[in-house]
Amino acid sequence: MIKKDELITLLRKGLDMEEKGIPIYARHIDKIIFLSGLSQEDQEKIKSTLMTLKQDSEGHKIIFQELINKITESTRNVF
Repeated sequence: MIKKDELITLLRKGLDMEEKGIPIYARHIDKIIFLSGLSQEDQEKIKSTLMTLKQDSEGHKIIFQELINKITESTRNVF
């Protein structure tokens, strides 16, 4: 069991990590690939993987925010 305020704090930390990660992935994808010296095929695989990571993080951000809202509005104090 976890208290409401503790759970919200943990969820906000998770949200913050996702929000900070998204710009890093987006900003560095092309630079990393260009400077890698890898084959075109390997570059495309890496770029695809990093784009998936970026998209997943954007989805996680939405989930974290929805959970924070739901728990904040709840009358329960222990989860």
